[in-house]
Amino acid sequence: MGREEAQYFGREGIARTLLVGTMEGKSFLVSGGPFLGKTALLQQVYRNLIDKGPAFDKFPPIPVYLSLRDRPNWTLTSLSDSLCRLVERTRPKGLGFDHLILLLDDCEFFIDHPGQDLIKRLRGPLGLSYLCVPWSIVWAGNIEWYKKFLEEKSPIGEKVRLVPLAVFTEKEARSMLDGIIPSNRVSFSQQQVFDLTGKHPFLLHSIIETLCQTGKSSLDMILEKCSPQWEAWCQRCFDHLRQDIEKNTLVGILYFLIEKGGPVNPSMVGKKFDLENPKPFLDKLCILGLLERTLLNGEAIVWAGCGFFNQWFLRVVTQTRK
Repeated sequence: MGREEAQYFGREGIARTLLVGTMEGKSFLVSGGPFLGKTALLQQVYRNLIDKGPAFDKFPPIPVYLSLRDRPNWTLTSLSDSLCRLVERTRPKGLGFDHLILLLDDCEFFIDHPGQDLIKRLRGPLGLSYLCVPWSIVWAGNIEWYKKFLEEKSPIGEKVRLVPLAVFTEKEARSMLDGIIPSNRVSFSQQQVFDLTGKHPFLLHSIIETLCQTGKSSLDMILEKCSPQWEAWCQRCFDHLRQDIEKNTLVGILYFLIEKGGPVNPSMVGKKFDLENPKPFLDKLCILGLLERTLLNGEAIVWAGCGFFNQWFLRVVTQTRK
C-alpha cells in the first residue's frame, strides 16, 4: 500500500461515507492541512473494502491504493501505466469483479497535470477500458490541490463530492483518549489535552504515542518530548498561510480569534474585517486544522482552540513585527 500504514482513530462516519459512496460509483476529493489524517483515512477505507470483499457472493469490488508521494516526478503516462499494472496485480485471476475503486493519495504530487486528462487516458484504449466495469476514484491532497479544484471548477472533469477534513470533533477525540486518559499513570485531564492540541489528530496521536513509549506521566514532560515535531507542524501550517493570496486577511483573522480566547460568531469576524462573507476565510483556517467549529444554541461558532499553535503563532508574529 505504499507508505507505512498510519494508525486510525475517529472519523468512522467519513470512512463509512467513502466506503458506501465508492461502491455506489461516486467519486470524492479528500483534502486537508498537514497531518490531518488523509492517508490514515484512505488506508482505512482500503482495509474496509478488502474486509468487505468476502461478503459478496461472486463479484466483489477491487480497491487499489497508490500514494503519489512515492514517486515525485509523475507524468500522465507513468501514472496511468502504474495504475494499470496495479489493477492487473490486484484483480483476482479467473474471477470477475463488479467495481474498481482507485484510492489516490498525495495528489499534490500530480498537481501540474489535469486530473481530467488522467481519467480520459484510463478510460481510453491504453487504459482500463478493457475491464468493462464501473469505477470510482477517491483523490486525496493538500490545500493547494483543494484550491486548484475550486479555482478550476473541477480539474478532475467529473462530479466529485468534496470531503474537507478538519480537527476531530469532541466525541472523536474523547473516543481516542478513553482508556488512556484518565488513568492512574497520568496527572492531567482530557480537557487539558484538548486545550493544548485543539483536538488535532497529529498532536493527539503524538501524546498517546509518547505516553505509551516512554511512560512519561506529566503533560510538561510529554510536551518537551513532542515540541520539535509540533513546531515543525506549526511552521508548515504558517507557510501555507503565507502562500495564500489572502494571507494578510487570514493572518489577521487568526490573530483576532487567538486574542479573543474563546468562541466567536463568524458574523463578528465579518464585521471586524469588513467581509460580506467570512466563511471562505474561516474554511481555509479550519481545513488547515487551526480552528474548531461547531453549533451552539443553533448558531455557528468558531475558535482557535490549539493552545500550542496559538502560543507559537503569537511568538512568531510578534518577532515579525519588531
